[in-house]
Amino acid sequence: MLETHSPWYTASGAALVLAAFLLWAPWTKSPIPTYGPWYLPSFLRGLHAIMALGSDEDTFFLGLYRKYGAIVYIPWPMQQYTLLTSKAINGFYSSNDLEFHPIRHWFEQVLFGIGRYPESMFADRYYPMHARALTKERLRGSIHRFNDVFSERVKALEEQVQASQDGYIDLPIVEWVVNAMFESGLSAIYGPEFVRIAKERKPLTVEQGHYSFDDAFPILASGMIPPFLGRFIKPLGDGLRARADLVAALKEFVEMGTPGLDEGLTKDSVEWMEKEGLSPKEVAPMLLSDLWGSQANSPQACVALLLRVFQAPGCVDMIAKEVSAAQVLSNGLNYAKLNDALPLLTSCVHETLRTETSSFSVRAAKENCILDVSIDDCEQRLVPIPKNARVCAVTRVPHLTDPVWGDDPLVWDPARFLPAGSDEKSMVQLAKLLKEVRGFGGGVSMCEGRHLATHELKIAVAHFALHFDVEPLIPNGSEDDYTRFKIKGWSELGFAPKKNSARPGLGAFQFTSDMKVRIRLRDM
Repeated sequence: MLETHSPWYTASGAALVLAAFLLWAPWTKSPIPTYGPWYLPSFLRGLHAIMALGSDEDTFFLGLYRKYGAIVYIPWPMQQYTLLTSKAINGFYSSNDLEFHPIRHWFEQVLFGIGRYPESMFADRYYPMHARALTKERLRGSIHRFNDVFSERVKALEEQVQASQDGYIDLPIVEWVVNAMFESGLSAIYGPEFVRIAKERKPLTVEQGHYSFDDAFPILASGMIPPFLGRFIKPLGDGLRARADLVAALKEFVEMGTPGLDEGLTKDSVEWMEKEGLSPKEVAPMLLSDLWGSQANSPQACVALLLRVFQAPGCVDMIAKEVSAAQVLSNGLNYAKLNDALPLLTSCVHETLRTETSSFSVRAAKENCILDVSIDDCEQRLVPIPKNARVCAVTRVPHLTDPVWGDDPLVWDPARFLPAGSDEKSMVQLAKLLKEVRGFGGGVSMCEGRHLATHELKIAVAHFALHFDVEPLIPNGSEDDYTRFKIKGWSELGFAPKKNSARPGLGAFQFTSDMKVRIRLRDM
């Protein structure tokens, strides 16, 4: 029997360790740095990255930017090349060597349970139809439905304030805004009849089901945990059951003939799918992707936008005058004026998308290719990307670091996106600035619902600016329980609820708690 102290055994073990070390070759240089200490195996570096990202997204990515610059490779389980600068991300969006449709199709299968149909059916027919249905020209009916519901919610809130003996009410702003935006957005996409159906669903309403599914979304999107483990991981299991219930509700709606809808995205999608020979059971998961896409970001972005508009000195007064002068909400909704006549409110929307969103854009390399990750035009830096590699653009980092935002990019500036003048040069400069805001992503993966979301945010703030004054209620000694933010022209820090750090790259920041505000009627 071989003794453990045998020289042969010791030498063999040492040889195996040496061979593994030589294969690992941590001293080798690569044109693209790998995350983590050089002396750790790659899988430990990857696991460390996952833990650091889940702990604090901003700290993690800003740390990557400061240490590695424009690009860094993060090993398994993320296993992706991560882009962190504006110039590199712009090149990523314009590259013909990186493709998005296979990534999108994979996500739709994993996240929404969409069937494994030929990729060409989506890339050549479904995606173009979907994008056309969400252009500004086709959104008029959806926007009017949104405004009809939201204005009723504002009217009910106004009556509640009027009935108060104190002349004000204290309101949990996150709960109210998210609920009102959800119901209004549901009507915009699916019509008022589906809103009624959604409220009557048992055991979960559609809104409850959406948020249960949304809680599981980061787990599903990671692609690291198979769905069958839902029986052991409660948020995943609850989310998958909620997804099944949402699909059932949408299937029944399609079987009923989408009552109350004569036009819009859902009507176009159902008609297209029926022409393709798909059944209501097959159609419903595709409609679920629109439900999640329309509800996962706009309500939370609206909370962030409202709190900033009402805390920035003089901002809400100027927006109220802007809305009144343009008569955007007089006798219903003036859709054309909503598009073109609210420059300050539009600027506030863009600025909030810059500071309060985090989006990942993902592509796959079609072949071995080269990416330009130069920091500037003075010194070119080209790096190789292997075939089938995954490349991820982290849009949050340029939002917080690019010199175009001035000395302190963290300052929320309501007028940042107002043109300096009406001349062509000013408009070109504004267009360049807007290009650097990537809250909706960019390139072929830019959010197709961006026009709908932007209009919804404008309508919500316009109604509040005309009807209410909003004052945050911060109990003495509780300041640390809130997120504090800088506002241009104001020496004080603003208040907002704490952000949920467990959803990196999924769009508008959500909140871990609510925040009370005092609502009074506005004296115009």
